Amino acid sequence: NLESNTFDVVIAMGLVEYLNSDIQAINEMKRVVKKGGYLIITFPNRIALSNLINPKQLFLIIKEIIGSLIKKKKIENVKFLNKKNNFIHHYYYPSEILRIVKTTNLKLMSFISHNFGPSIILSMSKNISFKIDEIFERIRKKKNNSLLNNFGQNIIILCKKED
Repeated sequence: NLESNTFDVVIAMGLVEYLNSDIQAINEMKRVVKKGGYLIITFPNRIALSNLINPKQLFLIIKEIIGSLIKKKKIENVKFLNKKNNFIHHYYYPSEILRIVKTTNLKLMSFISHNFGPSIILSMSKNISFKIDEIFERIRKKKNNSLLNNFGQNIIILCKKED
């Protein structure tokens, strides 16, 4: 029961992927942020580079994309139920994150991904995995590569409340 327009900034890291209604939660964050205030939110990336080079995950991603094309609907975040702990964990496609920002009527200020490893293939050698992550981070920052910006483990958005 927080008052509306209370905070200058709301940060949600490692949160929305565990909620049943991410849009409802983001709208609540928006409600408590002052006009002109900011929201910083992280999302786990479904098409992270480490998923794309993992044959099992790549197969599932291709299956999801083909399924959405056949059904002629937009691809949405993917929900996995952890039966042991009975909780849901969402993974988001970059396009779905942009749709959420638009739906919640926030102004997107920044959209970046980070952490390009460790990958399952390189998990036996953390030094190699961390080195590859370091190289990709340098390329992303130096070239401001918008394509590479879609493949980090997590996507961080900075949004501004204008209304």
